[in-house]
Amino acid sequence: MMAGYKAILCMILGIAALGACASEPVPTAGEGAAKAVPGTKPLPGPSPARRLPELSPGLKALTLSWQNAELTNPPAQLLRHRIDGRDYYYRPAPCCDFYSELYDGEGRLVCHPDGGITGRGDGSCPWFRQKAGQGERVWRDKRDRRMEKKTQ
Repeated sequence: MMAGYKAILCMILGIAALGACASEPVPTAGEGAAKAVPGTKPLPGPSPARRLPELSPGLKALTLSWQNAELTNPPAQLLRHRIDGRDYYYRPAPCCDFYSELYDGEGRLVCHPDGGITGRGDGSCPWFRQKAGQGERVWRDKRDRRMEKKTQ
C-alpha cells in the first residue's frame, strides 16, 4: 500500500516540477539571455537568415505561371547558378523525358541543359553541366499536393 502512495507522491512532485519550469519567464536578449559565464565562450546564436537575390520581373512572371499551372511532382523549383560572372536560373524537369530549362537573369530561355529522351537536353549548352555545381534554390512551389487533390 505504501508503494502506491510513493508512486502518487512522485508523480505529483514531477508534475509540480514541470509546472515550475514552464512558469518561469524566458529571458529575452535584453534580459541577460546572451550573458556569458566567466571563463567560457558564448554559444553561437542562430545564423542570420540568408537573403535570397531579388528575382527580375521576367523570372517573377515565370514563377507565377508555374504557381498557377497544375502542381508537378516533385514541385517546381528554381536554382540560381553563378557561372563566369553571370547568374543563370535552372528549373529541373518535372519528370522523366521532359526537358529542364535554363534561363538568364531576365527570364529568357537560354537552353535545355538536360532531360528529353536522351537525358542530355537539346545539346545547345553542354557547358552548363560542366560548370554549374549544386546551385542555390531561390524559389519553390510551396503548394501542398494533398490540398490540391481535395480541391479537384
